[in-house]
Amino acid sequence: SRRTAMACRITRFWLGFCVIGVLLGSTPAQAATINWASAQSGDWDDSGKWSPQQVPGAGDTAVISVAGTYEVTIKLAASVAVLTVGGASGTQTLSVEQGRTVGTSATVGANGEVVVTGLGKLLAGGGWNVAGSLSWQAGTIATDVSVSGTLTLSGSAPKSLDGAVLTHAGSGTI
Repeated sequence: SRRTAMACRITRFWLGFCVIGVLLGSTPAQAATINWASAQSGDWDDSGKWSPQQVPGAGDTAVISVAGTYEVTIKLAASVAVLTVGGASGTQTLSVEQGRTVGTSATVGANGEVVVTGLGKLLAGGGWNVAGSLSWQAGTIATDVSVSGTLTLSGSAPKSLDGAVLTHAGSGTI
């Protein structure tokens, strides 16, 4: 009784102390730089295609720059803090397909290409800077995009600028 009450208080004290220790010791997930691992085409959502083997998340930097010619396809919503597309050689293509969204600020290097198709939608707080090429076949651009490389508008599918400015200082076709 008296001993049991004392044991219960000691147990509660240590249990509370352990819970506080666990809460103070836990840390939120850290943002990471995640690189496309090889010059092979694939889906953005395939964790095995990235290094480390995880799909980039909202706080991460995603880099698609392995030399070679290949395509990374976004079929589901994708959101990263920073996106870089374009390597030293070849053509690294990011394809944003029907009904999908990319939410990020992005830089597309001279060997990078972004293709927007179907109901694909580009979003970003910081805009997109494209030194490579932007092929806009359909969909919506809802962020400012500056293209100093090649801009191609093709197909008869609807294209819309949603509160965005598209500037072009390179070559292109309409």
